[in-house]
Amino acid sequence: MADHVEGSNATSMKDRISKGVLTLLKFFRSIPSAFIASFRAIPADLIVLNLYQRIFVTIFGIVMVVFSIVDFSYFLNDSLPSPIKWINDRDVWEMETWRLVLMTFSGISSFSGAVCVFLAALGRHSAWSWGFINTVFYGMFAFAYGYAGDAQLYYFYFLPLQFVGMVAWEKRLDEEGTAFRSPNMSFKNWLFALVVSGVVFVIFFYEIPAFSKAFVGYYIFEGADGKVTTPWVLDALSNAFNAGGQILMIQRQWEQWLFWIAVNVIQLAMFSGVAGFGVDFNILCMFSFFLMNSLYGLLSWYRRPVKHAIYDLGVVVGKFYPPHKGHEYLVNEGIRQCKRFVVIVCVRPEEKPNKERVEWLQQNCPGAEVVVFDQPDGMDPDDSVLWANTTLKILGQKPDASFSSESYGEPFSKALGSIDVRVDQARAKVSISGTAVRNNPFENWDYLSPNVRQYYSNLIVLVGAESTGKTTLSNSLVKHFEKYSPQLVEEHGRVVSERKKDPYQDWSNDDFMEIAKVQTANEMEAMKQSYLVISDTDTRATAEWQEYLMGETSADIEELASKSPVPDLFLFCPIEGVPFIQDGTRKDGEHRSRMEQQLKERCIKTGAKIIYLSGNWDERKEVAIEAVTGILSDSNNPNSPLGNSYNV
Repeated sequence: MADHVEGSNATSMKDRISKGVLTLLKFFRSIPSAFIASFRAIPADLIVLNLYQRIFVTIFGIVMVVFSIVDFSYFLNDSLPSPIKWINDRDVWEMETWRLVLMTFSGISSFSGAVCVFLAALGRHSAWSWGFINTVFYGMFAFAYGYAGDAQLYYFYFLPLQFVGMVAWEKRLDEEGTAFRSPNMSFKNWLFALVVSGVVFVIFFYEIPAFSKAFVGYYIFEGADGKVTTPWVLDALSNAFNAGGQILMIQRQWEQWLFWIAVNVIQLAMFSGVAGFGVDFNILCMFSFFLMNSLYGLLSWYRRPVKHAIYDLGVVVGKFYPPHKGHEYLVNEGIRQCKRFVVIVCVRPEEKPNKERVEWLQQNCPGAEVVVFDQPDGMDPDDSVLWANTTLKILGQKPDASFSSESYGEPFSKALGSIDVRVDQARAKVSISGTAVRNNPFENWDYLSPNVRQYYSNLIVLVGAESTGKTTLSNSLVKHFEKYSPQLVEEHGRVVSERKKDPYQDWSNDDFMEIAKVQTANEMEAMKQSYLVISDTDTRATAEWQEYLMGETSADIEELASKSPVPDLFLFCPIEGVPFIQDGTRKDGEHRSRMEQQLKERCIKTGAKIIYLSGNWDERKEVAIEAVTGILSDSNNPNSPLGNSYNV
């Protein structure tokens, strides 16, 4: 979340609470992007595995699934009727049908759990995605089997922490996508981890049996007459180490694997018979694999080079005009090297885009604190002392490091009294500049993130009554400007209309809400992808169609129409000059002229440029091509206003 900073250094409790709330809000805003990034990393994380790793994870996953289906205790126990767990659970243990249904998810949980822990051993971001899947399905399985401790641990603890882990690791990955580990735990860290685990142990020791009895009617590890058994103690201890291991995993500590090893050893003791509970061959085999993986993870993480925050506070000052992949590389490098990293975006009133740059950077680099500085007139860009004093006033303290990709970094850092950290000044990693983007956005399209692209995208909207050639002309424009890889946004109203037996009957406000929302969403998504977007219609036309088919336009539709993207150009297709063509669904009549006039008024109110096409089909096409060419020419002119005035 971007804050407008006036330079005060308030240290009151109120300010600290406010900062904490803002940090929490920033974390929640980071969850969707981290969640998507973790799942998107799945293919890449699997592809990078070498042959031996692929063989191991495949065998690991298959074994986990097999052991969730086959009851190997059948081969050791003559009293079991079948080698299939479902049958034994139903006939021998007399489990209810709903429990058996939930147990069918054990295969999914087993496979995802195997992949999760293996990728965690490799430090891959997608481990959290597999962990999320495993948590959801294993929680169901544990609840069905009466493992109350596991069920609540997974749903009330592991599940929310999967999101925390996704966010925490997203900006702590090296160039190969591997999480770098934190420094060795200090005595204080160890003491804290063990105390937390001890507290969790005490809580679970008393709470798990009560929770289990309340929800499933019994506690599986309770002795006769409610006596405490060794498995009861080990169950609480296992969950305590699970809790500690998860925290250390989020913090990228190699010591996490000592906790995971402890968990696996405890599970082996519980189900091997030595703890007095009995033998479960399936669980023994599964946790034997988990133990092997934990030993591999311990070795892998211990050998991994330590890469951690070098500086407590880092800063970068710039225009970010506009933000591009080079800027994002610079900011993300600052995030990686600093415990706290502040980005100061300098804006002047005449610059377009303006303060949108702050929001874009915050969205694209969620690990940074992005603030805006309204640069006053006459502030010398080469006065390093002046800029250093301004930066100190904004931050309220001296930063440990100043990051930049420009030559001014050295004198600025010196005046600031901070370490000069230069990132990719030669543009070897990302060869782009803000000037290059402003001069020609299209040629540098690949260097822009979707939210920035949306600003520079050229939206052309065709409007008019029915049978005025909008669809045909839209397709012609897409073909003519193919070098720009344009995206065509088709009319969603046609999709909804084709679902009806009579396209002029049985319309509801919900129908038009769907049309308006989908039409606008499709336009916005297309603008994130393509430099040129041709839309067959827009939500303003939807409002007119609702009035025609239902007698009036609802307030909901009017609101959506008012928030519809304002295009760079309306191509208005009038009725006059072209014949009415019946396609089997259209109606000619006075309503076409009335709709045309009302559409014209709506377009004028937006303030956007409007070209009124006239003549026959070919003449209209020629004028439209010339108008779109002019829009594209202006967009690549650095002296002209850039971007769309979308309002959503």
